[in-house]
Amino acid sequence: MDKLPKIALPVIFVVIALIILISKSAITIGSGEAGVLYRTFSGGVVTEEPPLGEGFHIVAPWNTVFIYEVRQQEVF
Repeated sequence: MDKLPKIALPVIFVVIALIILISKSAITIGSGEAGVLYRTFSGGVVTEEPPLGEGFHIVAPWNTVFIYEVRQQEVF
């Protein structure tokens, strides 16, 4: 620890915090699925915007995305 510069330890903590924050914010919605955004601190379920489509999305880490299956099945 004596050989590390004094700035190294705080930088390491900030980098680890950023990695955790980004991993909590990244949402991947698969094919045939849609996501509904729930905003924890501002009104609950978002109804004025369309559902999140397939693909990669970034949301605030305190919000939640509920993923639903939207494929149609035909019964013969």
